[in-house]
Amino acid sequence: MLESSSSWRLFIGISAEAEVLDWVSRLRAECGIRRGVRWTPAEQVHLTLKFLGEVETSRVDGIRDSLARVSNTYLPFVLELAGAGAFRGRDGTGVLWIGVAAHEELFRLAADLDRALARHGFASERRPYRPHLTVARWRSGAQDEADRVLSWAETIGAARLGWSVRGFTLFRSELGPAGARYTRIGEFPLGGAPPNGFLTVG
Repeated sequence: MLESSSSWRLFIGISAEAEVLDWVSRLRAECGIRRGVRWTPAEQVHLTLKFLGEVETSRVDGIRDSLARVSNTYLPFVLELAGAGAFRGRDGTGVLWIGVAAHEELFRLAADLDRALARHGFASERRPYRPHLTVARWRSGAQDEADRVLSWAETIGAARLGWSVRGFTLFRSELGPAGARYTRIGEFPLGGAPPNGFLTVG
C-alpha cells in the first residue's frame, strides 16, 4: 500500500557491493576528515541508471511493472571500476566520483529502461550516459581539500575491481537538512536472479 503523499522523488539505481564499499571506506580512511567535504554514506553509494524526479504515487505500480519486464530480459553481468574524477559547479561546489568501465550490457540496460519509461511519459535522456558512483561532495570554498581527495583517489586507484550486477532498484529520495534519505520501493533481479543478491550455482 502506497502512503498518502501525492508524489515521490524517484530514481533507478544499482547498489554497490561490499567490495566496492570496502574500497570507498579505505579511501575515506586514507584521506581523513577534510573541511567542507562530505562523504556519501556507504548505504547510499550507487550507480544511477535513470533519474525520474517527482512522480505521482498513483503511477508507481505501472512503473514497477515496466521495470520488472525489462529486468527479466537480462542476465547478471560484471562491471569494473575505473579511475576517479569530479563534476565541478560554477558556484565552487562539486562532486567526487569513481568511474565505471564501459560495458555493453550496462549501456543497453540504461537505454532499455529509458525506452520503457518513455511510455509512461518520462523524457528520454539526451546526454550520453556516464556511469559513475558519487562518493563525496564538497561545499564552495573547499576546492583545495576536494582536489587533495581526488588526487588520493587517483593514486590508490580502483581499476580492475570487479562488481557483480544482479539487479537494480527503484529508490525514493527524500531531501532533508542532513542530506538525502533513500528508501527502496522496488527490487528487480536480472533474469530472475535471487533478490538477495546471491547467485545460485548449479
